[in-house]
Amino acid sequence: MPPIPQSGETYPASKFDLVMKDLLVKQAGRSAFLPGDPIWASSGFGGWAETCTIVASPTVAKLDPDDLNDFMFSLTSVPYSAVDRTYRHGPDSDLPIPKLYFDEVLARIKRTIHSKVDQVLALRTDLRLDIPAEEQVTETLNRRTWLYVYPDPGSAQIAHQVMTGELEADLSTFSQYHLSPQQIDSIRREQRLKPLKRLLGR
Repeated sequence: MPPIPQSGETYPASKFDLVMKDLLVKQAGRSAFLPGDPIWASSGFGGWAETCTIVASPTVAKLDPDDLNDFMFSLTSVPYSAVDRTYRHGPDSDLPIPKLYFDEVLARIKRTIHSKVDQVLALRTDLRLDIPAEEQVTETLNRRTWLYVYPDPGSAQIAHQVMTGELEADLSTFSQYHLSPQQIDSIRREQRLKPLKRLLGR
């Protein structure tokens, strides 16, 4: 997370901050559901100094791929770095979970490398070492944020619990990357029963 500005200092808002601001507005307006806090990691996975996973969904299930894609793009105005859209090839195919990628630079670190070569040893071993005595190197620390968009609050809640380790699941029961035709049918049935459950007070 960025440092707290000292008196008189300001820092530009990060992509993560701006995305979360948009999502919280959507959640307050009850058009989006956030099942939990963003999930942070600093393992250096894929060359990233820091990664963050955000899970969201519509408050009312959207099982049509085009509708879910449109909903995903409506969640934030922050320019994304890459996108995985969802699709279905037919009623018997899985529904891949769509997501947006937000990449940003956290810091650029400049280092000076000082090298010292033993010239006597180099001559004795006939090594030709062309190493500068001083060299400037710049390292970039990057962060990637994923925004996963599930089709309904129930699947989003389960996915968040699986990602945080609160819930154990294997690929035969749940995948955070796609929903099976059976899971989609289950969500659809639940949506049809909701008006009846409200009528019955359940």
